[in-house]
Amino acid sequence: MPLIDLILKQLKSIASKLASHIYESIAVVLIGAPILVLWAADALDLLLDMMQTQVRLWEAITLVLLVSVCTYLVTARTHSSINPKVKFFTYCNMKWKVSILKDTFKVDKIPFCIEHVQQFVRYSHDYTCPETEESICASGIPYQCHDDFYLNVQSSVENKIRNKEKIK
Repeated sequence: MPLIDLILKQLKSIASKLASHIYESIAVVLIGAPILVLWAADALDLLLDMMQTQVRLWEAITLVLLVSVCTYLVTARTHSSINPKVKFFTYCNMKWKVSILKDTFKVDKIPFCIEHVQQFVRYSHDYTCPETEESICASGIPYQCHDDFYLNVQSSVENKIRNKEKIK
């Protein structure tokens, strides 16, 4: 029985704490809501007054030019940092596309045929060159070995970047 009494006591204390917080929340809302409405109305009146004042032509042109230059600078900075350098890394008679950003790099999972410079396609259980139907091309990777090749290429590219060797 003492366990049930303890649980009931804890439930009563939780309910009383919730009730006291509910009253505080209601009091804050009753006092704060009119203040927020008054502030919003004053801000709207100020905005309407500012919109109705006359603006000189040179001020309007300067504002438009300033906003245009700021927008151009922001977009130029973000777009220049997003575009990675794309290079190709040769490994086991295949070309792997490497995208290099400032501090990181990304190797595409599917390699390119070194002879035809076309990305491999998955055919049956292998990655093969799409030119195999028209010409005899021996390039390809068995699907089971693809992950091993990919991990080896990633580590080789990382080593070249760390040693500051040139990736073609």
